[in-house]
Amino acid sequence: MIMNEENLILRVIKNMRAGIVLLFSALSAVTASASASERVVDVNGFPSAEPGYSLGVSACYAGRIGDYIIMAGGCNFPEAGKPKKYYTGIYAARIDSCKLQWRLVGHLPEPAAYGGTVQSGDSLLFIGGNNSQHSLKTVYSVRLDNVETGAKITRLADLPCTVDNMAVAMSGTDVFVVGGNQDGKPSASVLCLLLDKSTPIEANDENAFGSSSAWQELTAVPGKPRVQPVAVARDNKLYVWGGFFADGENSVVHTDGSSLDLDNKTWERVASPRSADGKAVTLAGGVTWAQGDRILAAGG
Repeated sequence: MIMNEENLILRVIKNMRAGIVLLFSALSAVTASASASERVVDVNGFPSAEPGYSLGVSACYAGRIGDYIIMAGGCNFPEAGKPKKYYTGIYAARIDSCKLQWRLVGHLPEPAAYGGTVQSGDSLLFIGGNNSQHSLKTVYSVRLDNVETGAKITRLADLPCTVDNMAVAMSGTDVFVVGGNQDGKPSASVLCLLLDKSTPIEANDENAFGSSSAWQELTAVPGKPRVQPVAVARDNKLYVWGGFFADGENSVVHTDGSSLDLDNKTWERVASPRSADGKAVTLAGGVTWAQGDRILAAGG
């Protein structure tokens, strides 16, 4: 299936227990099947330093720094009938086998989940989120120390509003925050952090917020708000798919997508992703990333 003028082709390459792995290839014609080099490998091992964490968590911050997988925060219900629990641990595991050996390398300044993560050089940015007390507007840069046994946390310019359940993406030194709940309300807004204008501050300084000029608000995604959409930047365009908007009888689960030209700041529609049997699917709550000339999406 060719996706609009971008000639993006959707191919379902493998079913997973957690969802469907989708491959968007920037090709000029439909290709027959996925390459033999495209595969999914099961790995084992999960952090256990915090009581209840080993049960599995939802909505954690996660990404890769060099040879390490990093995950932090998240939430679950470790005890039946008791409130949701949020976590602070930052964990690292070297990617050298199918059995991950996790180490606790630090802690978030407060329990958090439902934020976004992007990679910036040798660091991960943990953006927004929420916990049982409030939603967050903080942005943290997290990297491993020189001996890779601890995490160094630097606070960057705060978001102009609290944001959770959004999508995040990065292009060059610009970080994009798309949709989610902004100041507690479902939104289709697009916020952009200019990293080269963001002044690092102390991670635990609640009275310092960095440079407000580091943030810009771009043209919103067309249509209704999108909570838990997916987004990825590629070839100077920001692509957004999926998400949902809960509004009673007017509720909608988005299957459509749009792309924002980062030069002229205009949006255009891109086709909905479709399953192997041709049905439109939503990417709400999933993840996307660019890899070479492709955009991949999983889960949701």
